[in-house]
Amino acid sequence: MRGHHVAIGYHGGLLADPVRVHAYDRALAALVRPGDVVLDVGAGTGILSMLAVRHGAARVHAVESGAVADVARALVEANGMADRITVHQADLVDLPPVEPVDLVVGDWLGRFVVDDEMLDAVAAARRWARPDARFCPERVDLHVGLLAQPIPTLTRWSIPLRGLDLTPALPTARNQPITLQVRPGSLCAPGARVHVLTPGDLTVPTMQADVLITQATAVFGLLGWFDAHLAPGVTLSTAPGHPTHWNQIAWPVPPTPLAPGDHVHVEIGVEPHPDLPPQWRWSLQVRRRGERILDHTASSAERPLGPPAPTVDVEGALTTGRSALQAGDLNAALGHLGAATRGMSRDDPRLPETHALLGTALAKAGLLTEAVDAMLAAVRDEPEPTAMAWLPTLYRMLGQPDEAERWRREHLRHLGPWTDPGSGPWTDPSAG
Repeated sequence: MRGHHVAIGYHGGLLADPVRVHAYDRALAALVRPGDVVLDVGAGTGILSMLAVRHGAARVHAVESGAVADVARALVEANGMADRITVHQADLVDLPPVEPVDLVVGDWLGRFVVDDEMLDAVAAARRWARPDARFCPERVDLHVGLLAQPIPTLTRWSIPLRGLDLTPALPTARNQPITLQVRPGSLCAPGARVHVLTPGDLTVPTMQADVLITQATAVFGLLGWFDAHLAPGVTLSTAPGHPTHWNQIAWPVPPTPLAPGDHVHVEIGVEPHPDLPPQWRWSLQVRRRGERILDHTASSAERPLGPPAPTVDVEGALTTGRSALQAGDLNAALGHLGAATRGMSRDDPRLPETHALLGTALAKAGLLTEAVDAMLAAVRDEPEPTAMAWLPTLYRMLGQPDEAERWRREHLRHLGPWTDPGSGPWTDPSAG
């Protein structure tokens, strides 16, 4: 049987997203008419079916292929709606229509809609629909932008772990889309709408966009999100700055500086695969004054591995990395300081300080868990001052006050009174 077969915790996460639930509730309040017959596509726990009844539906056919259909039946029974909601455990593609419906509702969106693999079910739902039936969503707009900030999970593979080289895994990591939550202002330029899906047209061509760069920046990936138009006046957006359980989807590209006047062309497509779910394929081309300076293509179906990192000029990497950190160029600092720690022998007396400098760059870049690892490497054999100063702050920022206090006391024991390198003297949270 096709369909989603996921643990109940996944469905709990959907219910815990207030943006999603509120948007669908508002949409159903606007769309359901007294006496309507409703089809719920991929009903999950049946929450949309029950909301439809709340708003006046006479009957709901909740179609769910996974074992969570049993949970939906229990919830429908517990809420006194078993006489109006019928849960069908079946793949909608294979289920003949029971009766014509007035409204088709479903959450078939995924991070970028198509990755939820429900478009076949949505197409099958049209067999149930009356000629004048309403759909929720009635339209979904797909958008793509250029991500102007490093992708944290790729940074993990880019920098050493306790001096160990992880870079051979980087090509594989760069060939996988990554879920991110980014803030407004994290794009090189305004995003572009690249495709529109409706229940009447669910084809997914190769999606393309052209972007003109107007200011100096750098691109680290393509970023995708959607605007789902659930009902007139009700839009559910996963754009940057709209926190939802979907977040956004990022397709990594080689970090590339961009200059004003650069022309950027992007393409994103979905390819069938014999042994895996449909796979993403994406490309980025950059032209500067008519000359192509980047032509990158990747596919999630590929699993490339890279060679070990080349021999490092430790002295040069350390000097350049230190200067970049002082200048606030965190990307350069991470690259050079990471290379320096990887190239140093374990008995090099500069290694603890270099780990601490790398940890500082990671902390300033907001990569807190990676920063903690670098700082712990710095204090492995001795109380390195920079690392000892940062560890209480980092643990406090990670929500681990006991560890923060332990490292504050370690600092006091080895180096004297502690001062927060970011915001001033330590304040004991238990005081006062």
